[in-house]
Amino acid sequence: MIQSRCDGLCAVLSVVLLAVWGTSTSSQEIHFSPDEDLVAIDAGLIAQAKRSIDFASYALTEGVILRALNDADRRGVTVRIMLDPREHHDFAQFGDLSDNVRFKRFAPLMPVRAYEVDDQLLRTGSANFSSGGVRRQDNDLIVFHDARAAAQFEAHFQRMWNAAQ
Repeated sequence: MIQSRCDGLCAVLSVVLLAVWGTSTSSQEIHFSPDEDLVAIDAGLIAQAKRSIDFASYALTEGVILRALNDADRRGVTVRIMLDPREHHDFAQFGDLSDNVRFKRFAPLMPVRAYEVDDQLLRTGSANFSSGGVRRQDNDLIVFHDARAAAQFEAHFQRMWNAAQ
């Protein structure tokens, strides 16, 4: 019940974000699963990072995305990951990224599924970073190539990071 409310809220927020940011001169992309390979899209976006990735997610269990984040870390990209403590996380998959993970303090729930790359790109949408979320469920993935959108997410991420465990 809670998950379906979170999913519904995420879908509404995605549409609102698209409407608000759609009026700017930036470019946007919208993708849908299971019709498109959201894992490949995420891995490609993460591979573009040169300086930093701030990643916030309720769930992060998809191996391809974790490998892409680890590859970015090995390239010298600063990777910070904020996770919800109520979700199970397999830290064996995180590798060296384990040192870069914080958990959001208790309330409210964190149905955020977003990351920011190099202060220029914001990825958001309803898809969890799990096999089901990016491969089998009807979800969306929205990419804003917009420094302003990335900065707004970064400010929110920084508040969560500073308050995290």
